[in-house]
Amino acid sequence: MMSKRTKSESETSGLRPEYDFSSGVRGKHHRDYQRGHRVKIHKTDGTTTVECFKLKDGETKLQGKVVE
Repeated sequence: MMSKRTKSESETSGLRPEYDFSSGVRGKHHRDYQRGHRVKIHKTDGTTTVECFKLKDGETKLQGKVVE
């Protein structure tokens, strides 16, 4: 008689065991994004461009998969 094999947690989640997100905090950077942030783009010609991002009241940042 064949025994039923149960899947381990890593098999069901699709993640490798070395990627442990059990102590992660959901939304820990939320307030920082609400205040705004800057991104510096360093170009090969030596110049730097600064882009400023700030969400306006009522706007929501969507994940890339949702936008596509």
